Amino acid sequence: MNAYKDVNHSDLFFCYNKELSMYIYNKSGIKPITNAINPRTGKEFRLYCKSDKLQLVLDAYKNDRNQKK
Repeated sequence: MNAYKDVNHSDLFFCYNKELSMYIYNKSGIKPITNAINPRTGKEFRLYCKSDKLQLVLDAYKNDRNQKK
């Protein structure tokens, strides 16, 4: 029996925004799975596994940004 879950692209959150990545860590302690560079664009990104906890932080970030406008 395979103990590992098949991971699909839809299970992952690719974060190209350094400010957002720091917000995620500072608010929740969630660390990215890895930091990497997109081979097509050359842009750095951080990769997260989607979760309810991550979604709560992303929602809070969106609300914080909307309040600053």
